[in-house]
Amino acid sequence: MNGRDRTAHLLTTGPLTTSEATKRAMLRDWGSRAAEFKEMMATVRRKLLELIGDTQGELECIPLQGSGTFAFEAMLGTLVGHDDKALALLNGAYGKRAVKILDRIGRRTAVLETPESLPPRGREIAAAIERDAEISHVVAIHCETSSGLLNPLDEIAAAVRESGRKLLVDCMSSFGALPLNADETPLEFETLRRVLKSKGFVIYPGKLAEADSFRIGCIGAIGEKVMEQAVNAVQEALFEMGVDDASPRASVR
Repeated sequence: MNGRDRTAHLLTTGPLTTSEATKRAMLRDWGSRAAEFKEMMATVRRKLLELIGDTQGELECIPLQGSGTFAFEAMLGTLVGHDDKALALLNGAYGKRAVKILDRIGRRTAVLETPESLPPRGREIAAAIERDAEISHVVAIHCETSSGLLNPLDEIAAAVRESGRKLLVDCMSSFGALPLNADETPLEFETLRRVLKSKGFVIYPGKLAEADSFRIGCIGAIGEKVMEQAVNAVQEALFEMGVDDASPRASVR
């Protein structure tokens, strides 16, 4: 089907393609003090906590109205005090954003930076904390979608716990999709983006600082059938672009 004949599927990190059921639910106005609304929010909060294994009610969920960055900034500004010092784990655009936010809100910050293709290791975190005893918090990005890197959260958490510090994690793109208990691509993004848009799919450029890249999301009302269609569209687009090998160059493997 031609992309002009229907709304394109948004294979992006946001905004997202939403289902008809979601669209219908958004047509209703809710009174924030109504008993029905309070009951609904209590159910949502409980179910969100169940996703991370809290079945005994030991944790708390605080919904915030705003973008992912809004919630992330709220977490940093609330939990990192003026006398604290945060160690930011940086290997992509969202790690850099964490450093920028901490700087803007006047929090002391140390940085442990690794290449965009490599995660921070527990021993590196422990060594950084040992070198700087003033570090009170460690800030990590679970899924660094700017580079497609999944950071080893269990290993990071273990190192922070053993050091007696507190861990703050941005799980914006992983929560509910991944358990919680991309190298450079030799493609010309704008050409690929235009071809895929003509086939009914919208993608985003990547956020790698040192390499051209693109991102394909699978969140929102995007099911298995749509993703199969997207993969086929990418294959067709590469053929039309004359690309017969999309593997990373040897220098970045």
